[in-house]
Amino acid sequence: MPNKGPAHQYCYQAHVALKRTFQSLDIGALNESEFNDLKDLVLSEANERERKRRGASDMGDIELF
Repeated sequence: MPNKGPAHQYCYQAHVALKRTFQSLDIGALNESEFNDLKDLVLSEANERERKRRGASDMGDIELF
């Protein structure tokens, strides 16, 4: 089958990176405000997951960054 298999893995990874989408979200279509809101949301989630990984209790506010 053409365009299938390990020989095309690099091509696929490059295509996905250049397309700038995550699941169905077209990141390139976001305006600056939307992009910054998304960035803040992702950072908040990363901090919360790290806090839980360290064993912090669920009590308290989410640490923003």
